[in-house]
Amino acid sequence: MKRKFTLLLAFLLALCLLSGCGEKKETVLIRDREVSTELEVSLPATVAEILREAEIVLREGDRTEPAPDTVLQEPREIVVMRECVVRLTVDGRTRTLTATGGTVRDLLEREGLVPAPGQWLSCDEDEWLRDGMEIRLSARCSVEISLHGSSFVFAPEGKTVGEALNEAGIIPGPDDRVTPDMKEPLRDGMQIRVCRMSYEELRETQPVRYDTRYERDESLEPGTERLLTPGVEGEKLVRFRVTYADGVEESREWIAEEITRAPVEEVVLVGPKDTTGLTVVSKKVYYDCDGSGHGYYEITYSDGSVEYIRF
Repeated sequence: MKRKFTLLLAFLLALCLLSGCGEKKETVLIRDREVSTELEVSLPATVAEILREAEIVLREGDRTEPAPDTVLQEPREIVVMRECVVRLTVDGRTRTLTATGGTVRDLLEREGLVPAPGQWLSCDEDEWLRDGMEIRLSARCSVEISLHGSSFVFAPEGKTVGEALNEAGIIPGPDDRVTPDMKEPLRDGMQIRVCRMSYEELRETQPVRYDTRYERDESLEPGTERLLTPGVEGEKLVRFRVTYADGVEESREWIAEEITRAPVEEVVLVGPKDTTGLTVVSKKVYYDCDGSGHGYYEITYSDGSVEYIRF
C-alpha cells in the first residue's frame, strides 16, 4: 500500500512539473509609442524580463512605466518612453529639446505653449515624439500654389497639401498630378504644383548609319585605299510616348522602332600591307561573321599593327 502511494505521489509531481505548476500565464500589454504588443508571459516576472521576451530593446535615456526592475505579480500595462531630441521653433526662434516619451501636445504643454486660433502647427498634436523631429508653431504658414500654370500665394489653416488645396477650392481631376504628395505636411514657403497631364504617341524618322567594310586588293599599292561602293544612310521610324505637364513636354519614352530603308554598306579596297621586316605575332580566323558566308583573318604584326583580310 505504501509503495502504491509513493508511485501515485511521484506521478502527480511529474504531471505538475510538466504542466508548469506554480506559473501563471497572463497577457501583458506593452505600449511603445504607436506600437502596441500583447504578450503571454509567466508571472511573476520583472518588466525587464518581459521586454526582453518581447524583443524590445531599451536605449540609454529610455524609461518605462513601471520601472524595469519592477516585479509584476498580476497583468499590468507597460509603457515604454523613448528619449528623443527634437527642434521646437516658435515664431522663428528655435530651441533643441530633449524629451522622454509623450506626444507633441505633451511637449507643448510642458513648455507652456497652447496653439491659439489662427496659429499654425507643423505636425499633429497627437503625433508621438521621435528623434530629430521638427516642430514649428507660428502664425499661419504661407504657400505658393501653381494651378495649370497660374500661381498665387495662399495661407491655409490645414496641415497637409491636400487640406491646403481643399481650402483653396481646388479639386485635382483624374488627369492632374499634384506635387508634393497630397499627404505631405505643409511647410512655410512650400510650392504646390497642380499640373494637367497629357500623353501622345510621337513618330520620328531617324537616320541609320551605314557600316564600312575593308577588302584587300593586291593590285593596289601597299597602304593605299580606293572607294568601291559608297555608303548610303538608311532610315528608321521610331515611336515614343511623350508626357506633357501643362502642355510642356516633360519626358519621352521609347516604345519601338522599325527600319524603313536599309543602309547601304560602304566598301573600301585596301592595298596589301608592307610587311617588310615584320613578323606575324598572331593570326585569328573568323568565319561567316556577318551572315554573308564570308569570313576574315585578323593578323597582328610585330609592330603592333593589325591587318584584316577577307576570304
